[in-house]
Amino acid sequence: MILRPPAPLIPALAAAFLVAGCAGQADWPSLTDPLPDAAARTTPYKDPNARPREVAPPTASDEAVDAMPESAEEAASRFAEVEAAYGAALKAYADVRDSIGTAPDKDVAGDRWREAQLLLTRASFVRERLIPLTGLSEAAAALYAASDKLVATERQKLKALTP
Repeated sequence: MILRPPAPLIPALAAAFLVAGCAGQADWPSLTDPLPDAAARTTPYKDPNARPREVAPPTASDEAVDAMPESAEEAASRFAEVEAAYGAALKAYADVRDSIGTAPDKDVAGDRWREAQLLLTRASFVRERLIPLTGLSEAAAALYAASDKLVATERQKLKALTP
């Protein structure tokens, strides 16, 4: 006796299962069911077991934006303040960058490398405080341009020092 492949039976079985599933009394709607309320379709679903979301109110950023200086004296004092802060940030960065090579192991070197990246970013943020002063002072514009190049070259140096 030769067995034939069951291929002709597959469509017949699929049709039988489909008819049996549709004929059942499960949750299929029928023509005698009442129409659903239109407002129920537009109301969003609210899970009674869900916790309410806690949303924090917006806060002011930690970095205060400097306003335009009112006078030349204020611009000069702000430039001196920003220049000193930028120098301190670069010194802190240079100290950490130089300590990467003397790290006792690879984990410490990685931590120092990430700290150097962070300190260079902080120096870049201090540099951004020069933007309102660049139109008022040639020294501020020159320092901003030089610091822009310095940050870019230091990023390349840090990339080479990646542990």
